[in-house]
Amino acid sequence: MAGDSSSAKAVDEGSLAAMPVGVSRLSLRDAWSELLDEWVRPDRGLPRTMWRLTVSPQRGLADWIERRDPRVTRPFRYLLVAAAVAALVWMGDGRVIDWDVWLTELGAKLEARNAGSKGQFGFVVGYLLATLSRSQPEVLLLLGAPLLALAIWAGSLRRLNAAEAWAVSLYASAQALWLVTVVGWMLPQSMPGGMGLKWGVALLAWAWTVSGSARGGVLYRLAVPSLALFAALWLVGAMVVVPAVVVWLSS
Repeated sequence: MAGDSSSAKAVDEGSLAAMPVGVSRLSLRDAWSELLDEWVRPDRGLPRTMWRLTVSPQRGLADWIERRDPRVTRPFRYLLVAAAVAALVWMGDGRVIDWDVWLTELGAKLEARNAGSKGQFGFVVGYLLATLSRSQPEVLLLLGAPLLALAIWAGSLRRLNAAEAWAVSLYASAQALWLVTVVGWMLPQSMPGGMGLKWGVALLAWAWTVSGSARGGVLYRLAVPSLALFAALWLVGAMVVVPAVVVWLSS
């Protein structure tokens, strides 16, 4: 008994060394191989996921939603990586929001409007959304992913379940964010109409990816992202209008 307890204690204390038969300990070579698999190799990880979603969103979405292909990047990780890259680009370009300055500017605008509490709520929400879309779109897309998933679920006429709509939303938001980052980085900040061009391209990328969740002909593939976009706009409007009405009635 004593021998058994001492051997068990030795295994417990040296559990990292007591690896299962046939499994070696992690090495720097393993870490390097994982990095290459996720970021560099065209047949795995981010390159494969981005290429498949761009060229054929139907196949790209099916890789994870239907087949759980281990070669593709999972949807939430894909969006987080896109958001992290976007944040680094905006920081390097000096477009990070200074919230102290933002609040000061907002206060001055509200005072200049002098519209009272009845008209201020919608203005504040709109001003915040405009600021995020211009300077930190990754925050806007991360916060909006659940709402977009609900819109995609509604736009698919409930052919997708909630989890599938969530995966489509994450992939589509990430694809849009990649384009927003690239186009926004290429365009000068002072370019007239630059923000509209940037988000127009991103909207096309989002709709193209969402269309991959549709089954059927061209008309159905056009209808699904259109219905999803309409549902998203309706939900955003409801989120702004309903609280504004409550503020207006209570003031």
